[in-house]
Amino acid sequence: RLQGDMGGIPFTGIVDLILRDRQGNPFVLDLKWSSASRYRQDEITEGLALQLAIYAWMMRRADSGSWAQGGYFLLAQGELLSDSSLLGDEALDSKYSLAEIWEKGTRSWEHHFDTLKRGHLETGGMREQFLAAEEDLSADKVRAKLQSEGDEQGLLYQQPQCWFCDFSVLCGMRGGG
Repeated sequence: RLQGDMGGIPFTGIVDLILRDRQGNPFVLDLKWSSASRYRQDEITEGLALQLAIYAWMMRRADSGSWAQGGYFLLAQGELLSDSSLLGDEALDSKYSLAEIWEKGTRSWEHHFDTLKRGHLETGGMREQFLAAEEDLSADKVRAKLQSEGDEQGLLYQQPQCWFCDFSVLCGMRGGG
């Protein structure tokens, strides 16, 4: 169990494994059960691995003061995915380090929280649907556009998790009227 505090808001995470190299530097390993590795691989290479960045940040606060390295181990494939230099040639090239992802995530949280304090609640899935309809774009092109815009603003774009959200009636994604 790792904990941290950001702007008075507590973070708690339960890490699957914390490994250490011979010098004692931490490596956070998150175990995933998935039928395909492409999604997690893309998450790392595109610099969107926010869960790993949060764990690395919490490890830094709890342990050594330096950023932990991290990765996903895909149980079904027996595959380790990480941008860590510890993996040598097997390391993935990531657009951003875990520290940079954390910083972008923090700025994004602050941006969305400020928007909410001004009385505006944005639902990402609906925003993507409206943008796709307005500009006649595929879902993949909408996400690429939003990710690029986020990069320009120093914000971290995260794809909405609409497929398992319990609140889709509230935002209008499903049912309601």
